[in-house]
Amino acid sequence: MSSETDIILFAVFSVTIVIIGLFSFFVIMMIRSHRKIEIAQQERIRQMQLFSEKLQAVREEEQKRIARELHDELGGALTGMKYSIHWLANHSSKRGEVPKRYAALKELIDATTKSIQRISADLRPKILDTLGLTAAVEWHVDEFKKRTGIDAQFHELTKLPSFDEAVTTGVYRIIQEALTNVARHAQAASVQVTIQIQNGSLHAEVADNGKGFD
Repeated sequence: MSSETDIILFAVFSVTIVIIGLFSFFVIMMIRSHRKIEIAQQERIRQMQLFSEKLQAVREEEQKRIARELHDELGGALTGMKYSIHWLANHSSKRGEVPKRYAALKELIDATTKSIQRISADLRPKILDTLGLTAAVEWHVDEFKKRTGIDAQFHELTKLPSFDEAVTTGVYRIIQEALTNVARHAQAASVQVTIQIQNGSLHAEVADNGKGFD
């Protein structure tokens, strides 16, 4: 009887050991599998981030090129047309409709030049590359105030160091998009734009007194 009991206990013990072993093996394999999936996901996220950064850099470079061509080439052509119109006006009949037509053409050229300057600046303001982030944001806030009538104020709470082009462009685009959303959706009367360095990190804030959202 004792021998049969020992055999049964041994069998139960052996089965238990096998089950625990199989369970442990299964758990280890699941952990390894999850770890591999996590690493693969992290790698995909990293690749997507790199692709996004490259795509953004290419887009910024293309916008810079278009802005430069609009400002330099088309703007220069319009300036030449303006001086030609001015010369023709001074050497043409001063009577009838001629002076009015020249004046209308001059106004049209001036309006077109301003539109090109605005489009060029929206694509890539030169001040961003020449004077840096602070000057570019301050200029954009002033232009935003003129265009929308919203009381926009800019505050640089701490002196900003020089940043590389990617950071400068990224922060400028974020503030630009935030102000665009304020104009389109917030129904605000005023907006405050603040940039500063806190604990070694760059902080940018756009706060308005308009309606919020859930």
